Amino acid sequence: LRVPYDIVRSRRARRGRLIIQDDHVRVVIPRGGNERLMLKFLAEKEDWALGALAENRRRARLPAVWPQIRDGARFQIWGKWYELQLVEAKG
Repeated sequence: LRVPYDIVRSRRARRGRLIIQDDHVRVVIPRGGNERLMLKFLAEKEDWALGALAENRRRARLPAVWPQIRDGARFQIWGKWYELQLVEAKG
């Protein structure tokens, strides 16, 4: 397999699953589950998993876009513009 993964056995899991983490795939196997079968499933989904991991890496490189926190700053949320008004907290 070309995809980095780790295996976790879970008492609570009812079925096996693949979970995309930041930099690897977590293979969750229920108690009594077949590890070989889950690794075969991961091999079948390898292209999908590699694509999802690549998307995570791409998103991690995107800068966080936050407005400057100052009175009068303008920012847009869901297509609507707002102006920031700072007020002193009382108390």
